[in-house]
Amino acid sequence: MTDITPMPNNAENYYRKASNALENNQFNKAIHYLENSYNLESNPQVFTELVKLYIAFNKQEQLTKLWEQDQFTLD
Repeated sequence: MTDITPMPNNAENYYRKASNALENNQFNKAIHYLENSYNLESNPQVFTELVKLYIAFNKQEQLTKLWEQDQFTLD
């Protein structure tokens, strides 16, 4: 029984990891985990967190990509 089967990471686990990273001021890790979470499951809460971080750290390219991914408009 030395073989350990890795469990797949799901969106909720990535979000939990992102929350932990934010609490420890590890913003780049948090962004990475939030992106992974959002790619697995489009969650408005994750979207909001990503937008806040992208704006705070002036990541215009990633913000535009995220916005276009879900086809949001100013309307």
